[in-house]
Amino acid sequence: MACAMGKWIVLLVVLLSAGGWFAWRRWGRVELPEVRSVRLARGRVTAFVVATGKIESMQQTTIRARIEGRVEKVLVEEGDEVARDQELILFDRREAENRAVYAEQDHSFATLETKDAQGELERLQSLSNIEMESKQRLDAARTRYEKACARAEMAGQDLKLTQIRLEKLGCKSPQGCVLIEKKVEDGQWVRPGDELLEIADVDHLKVIAKVDEADAPRVEEEDDVEATSDSLPGQRFAARVTAVAPYAKLDRDSMIVEVTIVLAEPTRLLRIGNEVDVRIVTEERPDAAWLPVEAVQEREGQPVVYVHENGLVAVRPVQVGISNPTQAEILGGLADSDVVLVPGDHPLEPGQAVVAK
Repeated sequence: MACAMGKWIVLLVVLLSAGGWFAWRRWGRVELPEVRSVRLARGRVTAFVVATGKIESMQQTTIRARIEGRVEKVLVEEGDEVARDQELILFDRREAENRAVYAEQDHSFATLETKDAQGELERLQSLSNIEMESKQRLDAARTRYEKACARAEMAGQDLKLTQIRLEKLGCKSPQGCVLIEKKVEDGQWVRPGDELLEIADVDHLKVIAKVDEADAPRVEEEDDVEATSDSLPGQRFAARVTAVAPYAKLDRDSMIVEVTIVLAEPTRLLRIGNEVDVRIVTEERPDAAWLPVEAVQEREGQPVVYVHENGLVAVRPVQVGISNPTQAEILGGLADSDVVLVPGDHPLEPGQAVVAK
C-alpha cells in the first residue's frame, strides 16, 4: 500500500514539472523588441533648398502722366491685351490744339515778315549810290530784318513746344502686354508723374523667392528649380536661378535672401501675384549609396548608424554626403550586406538584443 502511494506521488510530481515547463515556454519567455531594418540602397540623391516666393512679370511697367491735363477716356480695362503703340488713354486736347493752331499761324506770319524784311534789306544793299537818306533807310531795313528773324525764331520755338505738348497728351503702350491695373478714371485731372496704368508681360514670368539666410550660401546662379502652386495641384514648372541677392534682409521675424528665379517656358497658368513653393536643386548624385535619413543618428557629435550583428545592436560610424528630408548619402563606413536598424520610438543601445524585421 505504501509502495503504491509513493508511485502516485512520483507521477504527480512529474506531471506538475512538465506542466510548469510548458507554461514557462508559453508565457514566461522574454520577448525581444522588433526593430525596422534596411540595407544600403543605390539611386539618385538630390539636395535641395525649399522656399516660398511670389510670381512677378519679367517686364512690368507703370505708365505715368507726362504733362498736366484732364483724362477724357480710358480706352482699356483691366485684363485687356494690348499691342505695342496701341492708344490707351485719350486726353482733353482742345486747349493744346488751339494753342498749336495759334502758334502755327504766328510762325507762318513771322516767317513771311522775315522774308519781306530780308527782300527789302537786299534791295537797298544792291543800290550803288547810297545817299544819306538811303543809308538811314538801309539801317532801318537791317533793324527790321533782325527783329523779324528773332520773332520768327521765338515763334518756331513756341510751335515746337505746342507740338511736344500735344505729343505728351498721347498715351500709347510701349510693348505688347496685358493691363493689370487701371489707376485713373474718365474725367480725372492728372499732373506730371501721376500713375495712370500698370501693364505687364504675363507670359514670361519670374519668382522672387525668400530663401532662409542659413540656406542661401548653398544657392547659386543657374541652379535648376521646380515651382509648384497649391492652386494647381499636380502641375510642376521648370525654372532656373538667375540672381542671388548679395545681402540679407529682415522679413517679418527672420532674415532672408531674395533669389530671382525665371520660369523656363511661357505660361498663363500662373498669375502675377500668385504665391508658389520652389525647390532649388543645389547638388545631385545620380548613383549614390543612401539610407533613409532617419537611420542616420548622431552620437558624440559624429554621424553613426546602428547595425544588427549576431542578434545585438552595434554602433557603426559613417561618412555622410548630401542629404534631403528623406535620403542621406553614405560615402563610407558600411557594406551593402550590413543590416542597418532604424530607431523608432525607443532609443537603441549598443549590446541590446533585438530582432531585425
